[in-house]
Amino acid sequence: MFILLSGLSAAQGEATVEGRMKETLRAAGVGVTITSLTDLMAFMSGAASNFPVVRNFCIFTGIQILKVVSL
Repeated sequence: MFILLSGLSAAQGEATVEGRMKETLRAAGVGVTITSLTDLMAFMSGAASNFPVVRNFCIFTGIQILKVVSL
């Protein structure tokens, strides 16, 4: 959220809404991608936990991150 807002504030020089959105997503894309990948790595390492509840949560969350990233 904060990454997108920062990109939007940096794109205020654009005249159209389409131009502002394009610049916002261009600026925020790298940060969002890196964050998604590090979250995926964290949850997949948590899938090796000995606690069944933690393991199941991490597996489920990691799969959901993969689904969102693949969109």
